[in-house]
Amino acid sequence: GEELMSQEDKKEMKIVKTGTISAQTENYDKFLDDLTKEINSVGGFLESNDTEVYQIYENKKLMYGNIKIRVPQENFYDIIDYLENNTEVRRKNISETDLTKEYYEKDNRVKNLEVQEQNLRKLFEKATTVEEMLQIENELRRIRTEIDSINISLSDIDDRVSMSTINLEVEEVLAASLSLKTGK
Repeated sequence: GEELMSQEDKKEMKIVKTGTISAQTENYDKFLDDLTKEINSVGGFLESNDTEVYQIYENKKLMYGNIKIRVPQENFYDIIDYLENNTEVRRKNISETDLTKEYYEKDNRVKNLEVQEQNLRKLFEKATTVEEMLQIENELRRIRTEIDSINISLSDIDDRVSMSTINLEVEEVLAASLSLKTGK
């Protein structure tokens, strides 16, 4: 009993943080440049960047970007603050999803399957007919496939926990259209 409790306490929380921000900037290229430096400086990266010209106004090309940012979880709120300080945020949504329970259920499932796998290997050594061997091999293959698939899912959760995601939509606007908004 006692030992189990301390095991439980050691369980690392598996929280996935995600942010979605829509923002405006007056200078897209400079903003993107500065943002990239800021993200790199904390060990993050731009997972994808889809930039296009969405409007041409008096020969000025206005840019629109759909950018997926990945940053270490401990820097998530710093980068959100950075975006709020360096753009005009129109919409912001932040979610934290607790995958702790799901993670450890899957982790236990893998452990149980690995025990079954070891038992089947012992059986295989004792098998006397080709038919028995084939049956055990099929079962081993099935278990191995399931273990691999759950492990992929576990490492995906680990990845999303350690590196938070910020989905950023940013559009370039002319200075005039920003100043039309009512004061902050």
